[in-house]
Amino acid sequence: MNKKIVASLVSVICVCACTYASSARAEDLNKIFENVNNFITQKNYTKALEELDWAKNEIGKMHVDALKGFFPDSLAGYNGGEVESSSALGMTNIERTYNGVVGQVKVSLVGGGKGGAMGGLAGLGRMAAMMGGQNGQESLRINGQTATLDTRSSRPELNVFLESGGILKVEGLKGFNKDNSSQLKSVAEAIKIAELNKYLSGAGAAS
Repeated sequence: MNKKIVASLVSVICVCACTYASSARAEDLNKIFENVNNFITQKNYTKALEELDWAKNEIGKMHVDALKGFFPDSLAGYNGGEVESSSALGMTNIERTYNGVVGQVKVSLVGGGKGGAMGGLAGLGRMAAMMGGQNGQESLRINGQTATLDTRSSRPELNVFLESGGILKVEGLKGFNKDNSSQLKSVAEAIKIAELNKYLSGAGAAS
């Protein structure tokens, strides 16, 4: 079977699976909130709070799925691998490695939401960038957001400090160096940063 046809079928299956999963989770949430209301009516607040914890877990999964949607299968000619996610200290981290002609890049999102732990670091990063970088560190704007491109090490790194509090990082891995570090800008500019920032700010729904 033609590889393009296979790839298309896989994409359709993945979309259908995600749609089904989202629908199932919505049904689970409805059931959980129904339980919460019942327990509140019974004045069993301990069980109501327990059910709310389950609701928070389910919503957290939906939030992660929404964030993964900002890491498309292709970025500026680079093809993405598996999307990975993790949570620690109340922060959600999403990352995906991409392979292209120049080499390999890793795109990651750390934190998000102004109430998050990374909000302060993102703010400090914006301030430092606006004050001017050091040698080997360039301050710039990516899709309206303050960013820095660091070429001091063997692996160049671009950090975009989102106004919503998260940090979007694009790291040059295999095949990258100072001379071709501008490719990282192209990758970052291909991401829907404005929509991501809006979603993390709570000002809009994920696409």
